[in-house]
Amino acid sequence: MQTFYQHGNRQIEPIKRRVIEGEKIPHDEKVFSLFQPHTEWISKGKAGVAVELGLRICIMEDRI
Repeated sequence: MQTFYQHGNRQIEPIKRRVIEGEKIPHDEKVFSLFQPHTEWISKGKAGVAVELGLRICIMEDRI
């Protein structure tokens, strides 16, 4: 419960700034998931699926 309490408090300030003060929240301050805080907003630019939420990874293959 303590974890969710901290997440709730973390959300209050940006919500107040956006709704009451009309401020645009910088992207790096936004939280996209309470359960997986490392989740990122991924702009794909594809037709039908412009954005996804997830984690960027890099997969490399090497032929020996």
